[in-house]
Amino acid sequence: MSKGEVLLCRRKKDNEYVVLKVKKVLKFGIDGTVKSEGFIKAEHRLNLFEVHFLEKLAKYYHPHIVKLNAVWVVEKFYEVYIEFEQCETNMGSVMKTKKYNFSIREAADFLRQTLLALRYCHLNGIIHADVKEENLLIKDNKIKLCDFDMARQANSSDPRGLIPTQNNMNDFRYQPIELLLQTPLCGYGIDMYAAGCMFIKMFAGERQSTAEALYETFNKQEQLFVIHQHSGPIHEWYFRNGGNPDNLTSPVHYAPKYFKPAVGFQKFFDFLPNHPTLLNLVSRMIECDLNKRIDALSALNHQFFYVVASEESCNN
Repeated sequence: MSKGEVLLCRRKKDNEYVVLKVKKVLKFGIDGTVKSEGFIKAEHRLNLFEVHFLEKLAKYYHPHIVKLNAVWVVEKFYEVYIEFEQCETNMGSVMKTKKYNFSIREAADFLRQTLLALRYCHLNGIIHADVKEENLLIKDNKIKLCDFDMARQANSSDPRGLIPTQNNMNDFRYQPIELLLQTPLCGYGIDMYAAGCMFIKMFAGERQSTAEALYETFNKQEQLFVIHQHSGPIHEWYFRNGGNPDNLTSPVHYAPKYFKPAVGFQKFFDFLPNHPTLLNLVSRMIECDLNKRIDALSALNHQFFYVVASEESCNN
């Protein structure tokens, strides 16, 4: 177990404010026992993964990835210090301030920037694996993707980046079916699914409690119920992708006999704007089947963005 904290600091050399992320390995376990040297070193190596991914992405500046300023590693004490640019706020705060009531143009702009960040990560063989509004910082009205603690190296020989599924991937709110039911493989699609879920929440407005109820639960059964309601039964997809039959009968997993009949995507998300290209894009981002889920580049080239740009130019 490691201890991490994020601090706002003022840099001495130029008096500029920066953010310092501090990661330390605790010498004692949860039960109070002293960890072995080997265990401490293993945890320290895990803490260095984020540094590896950040330095890889920092080789070329990208406007939608948080800027890495410097890294200090104190091997003797198993400590890591990472300095970033300071940002003004994050997407979570903006969503709450706007009461989940974005215009189509505003939401499209934020989604486009998020997709540009994900496209850059995926081009570099990185699955972020923790896409959520708190990890989308905002500076000068630009999205900056941050926090690569859970990031994974993708399989570069596979266009979907498929790697063995692991338990500690993605925020509990935005877990696609391959993580909820632990099918053998997952990839870049988990980032796309999470981005799609956030996009949906931007339009909840007065129904924000409904949107939060959909995604603010720790309960796997409830999350699977949401997927079942908008996408229908998952048996065929699940078995086609190597799912364990035991997971479909376990009471803590997917028990279809307890579920109400599926109502369909558009009816379930009836608070979304009646905008055909928007509905098509969102449904493809949260597609159950990871083999059919849209990738970042295809999403960026989706007709939705062209239609929104055209509507905006007509209005002007």
